[in-house]
Formats: sequence, structure tokens, C-alpha cells
Amino acid sequence: MIKVKKDNVIYSIPEDEKKDYLKRGFLPLDDKGNIIEEKIQKNIDSKDIKKLNKTIEDLTKQVEDLTTEKLNLETEKADLTKQVEDLNKLIEESKKNKKDE
Repeated sequence: MIKVKKDNVIYSIPEDEKKDYLKRGFLPLDDKGNIIEEKIQKNIDSKDIKKLNKTIEDLTKQVEDLTTEKLNLETEKADLTKQVEDLNKLIEESKKNKKDE
């Protein structure tokens, strides 16, 4: 006899019925109640695999493009911040010069 679990209920079943129970979504347990195998996955159609691989490829390209764009924007932000600091210094100097006149 082995133990299987589904919906938080544990059942004792004959060893020769294990595959049938696994197909129905039961999880086999060891003596301590720990899951020893995950559910059997259904076969995935090769068209679906190709579709998923294409999606992964497209998303990877998007990540690369967005990473590059982010780096460019960070550089642009740093340049603009420097320009604003320089302009603020010029404004302060201009105000100082007007007071001195």
C-alpha cells in the first residue's frame, strides 16, 4: 500500500493503482507525508512548444531593447541634470553680479 493525497485528503491505495491515481491528479506521499513526485504533465503539442519558444525569444528581445533604452535614458538624465546644475550656477552668478552693481 502507498499513500496519495488530493485536496488535503490522504488515501492508502494498492501500489499497482498508483499510475491511475497520479493521472487523476493525486500526489504520492512518502512515510512522513511528504510529496515524492509531482503531477504527471500532459503532453504538449509541438506547435505550442514552437509558439512558446517564439514568445520567449520575442520577450528576450524586448528585455534587451528596454535595457538599452533604460541605459540611454539614464545617460540622458545625467546630462540634463548636469545642464540644469550649470544653468542654476549661472543664474546664481547673474543674481550676484546684479547685486554688486
